[in-house]
Amino acid sequence: MNPRTPIQILRCLELGGYTTHVANGKLVIRGRPPLTGPLRANVEANRDHLVALVEEWCGAAWPGVSAPQVDDPTDTEAVG
Repeated sequence: MNPRTPIQILRCLELGGYTTHVANGKLVIRGRPPLTGPLRANVEANRDHLVALVEEWCGAAWPGVSAPQVDDPTDTEAVG
């Protein structure tokens, strides 16, 4: 799977055992294995959207929000 939307990227990060939070306006991703491949490219391409989503809807940390609180964006918001 090649994630395309910010919420899909966050879900992939969570499945991979990563945690994400926003510190000083920057996205911080922590996890055991280094972040590589298509997921890393998607994170870099969507960094601003991810920061906004995590700050506004997730209390500045992911995981930590239940699925009903964050819905997939509409097709017009999808990237790629």
